[in-house]
Amino acid sequence: MKIHFGEKDGLSRLPFVVGISDDIDNTLTITVSLAKEEDRGSILSGDEIIDDILKDKIPIVADEEEEYEIIFEGYIMYRVLNESYSLGDEYDKFSGKYFRVYERSRFLESMKYGVFCQKDQSGEYYPGKWVHYGICSQNHVVDIISHIPPVVRRRSV
Repeated sequence: MKIHFGEKDGLSRLPFVVGISDDIDNTLTITVSLAKEEDRGSILSGDEIIDDILKDKIPIVADEEEEYEIIFEGYIMYRVLNESYSLGDEYDKFSGKYFRVYERSRFLESMKYGVFCQKDQSGEYYPGKWVHYGICSQNHVVDIISHIPPVVRRRSV
């Protein structure tokens, strides 16, 4: 399944990560929601000064009717960063905009340190070829290294 993250109605918007679950069998499930616009001035704070600023703004919120689960049934490692503190690295080479597949990254290279995964002299990988996937969202950046491609499914509303 191909999801055009953030590409709804021709507008480019970052999706939201609305849930992350890692179960007892090491199955990582990341739930993402596409973004949608609310009515202008529809979200107010109750503070007169702030509301005066917000009254003309169009809020971007998670669209509960456009949620997807990205399931990694065999991940090696993952990390979650607060998007505000994420620093892009020109060294990284990837394809994709909000859902990325990396050809080269410092996170992928960190596999040499502190994990029991190997690339032997013949070029073979254990437990299988490692791939770095990334999800960039409104508030989170999630990086996953897995030797099994993720399963993507739309959540029923």
